[in-house]
Amino acid sequence: MVEEDETVEESGQEPPPPPVEASERRLPPPAIEKLRTVAGPMAGGTHIIVEGSGFADGCEVKLDRVPVKTLFLGPTELAFVTLPRNLAGPVDVDVVNPDGQRTLLIRAYEYCMPPALTGVDPDHGPETGGTRVTLLGVDLRPEAEVRIGASRPRVDYRGPTRIDLEMVAHPAGTYDVELVNPDGQEARLEGAFRYDGRPRIDQVVPDHGPLGASTRIAIDGEGFRAGCVVYLGGARLPAELESSTRIVATALPRETHGALPLRVS
Repeated sequence: MVEEDETVEESGQEPPPPPVEASERRLPPPAIEKLRTVAGPMAGGTHIIVEGSGFADGCEVKLDRVPVKTLFLGPTELAFVTLPRNLAGPVDVDVVNPDGQRTLLIRAYEYCMPPALTGVDPDHGPETGGTRVTLLGVDLRPEAEVRIGASRPRVDYRGPTRIDLEMVAHPAGTYDVELVNPDGQEARLEGAFRYDGRPRIDQVVPDHGPLGASTRIAIDGEGFRAGCVVYLGGARLPAELESSTRIVATALPRETHGALPLRVS
């Protein structure tokens, strides 16, 4: 018996490669969308959440090319704590997946110097508010919050050395001026601003005078300060501040008799 040889027709194409196991498939690269906290002190210790996509368990975060301990929260979130640094300024944030794929967000986090306050001008205003005040210092940052006593004046950021404030109403007294930068670092000037209460008049001596002649009068009370103005019947009087409880003024000549209201403001 003659055995016939089996023949295989060649198609000219190589057979397809075996299927790749799921564990060997290349994952999409990571991508950083943002950091929830973008600035902090040079001492480190700031807790940061990184938002993005494609993060893999076991990935590593680098801050200014220095690895930091990374907490994997999921494929869209990572957490880490900043390390101390000697130089202020922005640094890059890098995420490297275990397969070597990486992403970089340039100048994403900033190490900041602590702020310092050097002056307040003017250093007082009425308890009713409305005074425009300039706060001077260094390393002041946009979106800083200013506190004076229990008040929160309106803030107009003019630069790293100046912030303009519009004072709001507050009970009379002398208070510290506090500034808190967005990174949580604070500065304080103790007893730097005084809210002035309304002056109070207790008595006027003498309380009358002749027609057609000037009369020197003493006004006794409380809350008198430099810059106080005396009005008699709507007319401003020449006046000198002797103390917080006494002002000496000159009532101007009049040709008609009658009582007039006296006001100190």
